[in-house]
Amino acid sequence: MVLCSYPHADEHRKRHDELIQQVVEYKERALGGDLPGKLSFLKFMDRWMIHHILTDDRQYGAFLNEHGVY
Repeated sequence: MVLCSYPHADEHRKRHDELIQQVVEYKERALGGDLPGKLSFLKFMDRWMIHHILTDDRQYGAFLNEHGVY
């Protein structure tokens, strides 16, 4: 994204970093015995992935297409 001068690269990276932090927190809670339901975690991941792919990644794809990268 940076190599292609995508104007929202920092925001996109931030969203990934936030996801990583949330997964790390889930792992730490689970290792500490505070295990949230697996289903709630799977729903969270499902919602994040679908939203991210359908919005953020599509915007990046459109940017690439507009700049001649297919």
